[in-house]
Amino acid sequence: MLPFEVIWRRYNVKGNSWEKRHPGQVEVGAKYDAIKYEACLKWSVVDDDAKEEKDRIVNDPFFILDDNFEPLLRSDGMPRLMHPKNPNHEIRYSSVLHPNK
Repeated sequence: MLPFEVIWRRYNVKGNSWEKRHPGQVEVGAKYDAIKYEACLKWSVVDDDAKEEKDRIVNDPFFILDDNFEPLLRSDGMPRLMHPKNPNHEIRYSSVLHPNK
């Protein structure tokens, strides 16, 4: 079992992670046209493609979801994950790290 967080957004609140990943797309305080649904893994993963050592550990990556809010899976059955700071970067990971280790 993997711990995750589900996020539903109706308004663009200053400083939320969606607004940080999509700057300027929706005015702060404005109501979204449709509710934004996201889910993130509450453990960290090791990004196998990170260029710098300091970028290898990715905290709270987002699940890549289909239109039914179902996580898309890799061929090995693990969920596909998106970098929390870059919505265009799918993380290629081989390890999931428990937060207490």
